[in-house]
Amino acid sequence: MAAERGFIHGELVSGHTRALYCSGQTAMSGDGKPQYDGDMSAQLALSRDYLEAVLGEAGMAFVHLVRFNVYTTPICCSRSTAC
Repeated sequence: MAAERGFIHGELVSGHTRALYCSGQTAMSGDGKPQYDGDMSAQLALSRDYLEAVLGEAGMAFVHLVRFNVYTTPICCSRSTAC
């Protein structure tokens, strides 16, 4: 989705063990438009779906997570405009 904009959602590192480092997943559409303005629950659900897809591409699932951080911010703060 965001690779064409220079953003990688996850990087799989293999060797003796496998580790998947995931980047921040946001509630954006495939063309970079914010989704569900004012509905934090829907935004978190969409971000979770994206994370699940990244994990799935690496042959992993939520049971493989070691650490999971959630950060929230008003959607206007992710744009170039001031909040």
